[in-house]
Amino acid sequence: MEFQADTEAKLLSGLSLTTNVSKLNLSNAESI
Repeated sequence: MEFQADTEAKLLSGLSLTTNVSKLNLSNAESI
């Protein structure tokens, strides 16, 4: 149970990282 929760937390943080990066890329592309 503990392990599964930890894995889900890692997945979620990975997802938000990916989302933030793609948002950054979008805003960079718009500013060019």
